[in-house]
Amino acid sequence: IVKINLGKGVTGISIYPNPVTKNGLLNLQLQNLKRGNYILNIFNQQGQRVAKRFIAHAGGNSVQSIKLPKIAAGNYIIELSNQDVRYVKSIIAK
Repeated sequence: IVKINLGKGVTGISIYPNPVTKNGLLNLQLQNLKRGNYILNIFNQQGQRVAKRFIAHAGGNSVQSIKLPKIAAGNYIIELSNQDVRYVKSIIAK
């Protein structure tokens, strides 16, 4: 007998590819997130916001493709948040 749990899985975000090619396409995978409106911010190493995007998520799992603005090569912080949660990941732009 094998028990299969179809309940809640891991909740969070994944980003790929990482490193990303500057001015390229970034894929943001939303994993088991609640339905709602989210704000995606991208910050440079100095803490300056270089991009902002609003995401209306239907709930569950999905992948959002995001076209990066013209940014310099380096490290960046991706922040996805709404009134209840905040997810933070780092990326490298080449």
